[in-house]
Amino acid sequence: MLNNFVFICSWAAYSSVFIIICLCYHLHLKAIFSWIEFEIERQFIHCHRLSSVGNDNSIRAED
Repeated sequence: MLNNFVFICSWAAYSSVFIIICLCYHLHLKAIFSWIEFEIERQFIHCHRLSSVGNDNSIRAED
């Protein structure tokens, strides 16, 4: 009876630690991917602004 109790407690402890590690890993990956997505959007907006500024300058030069 005591061996079963010890086994159940140790199994619960190991499984809870495993679940916590999986959750932290998942949240860490989610944070990395959201940061990458943010950087891609930021670079796209920056390049779009540069290209629109370049278009404005070329229009002014033609006038």
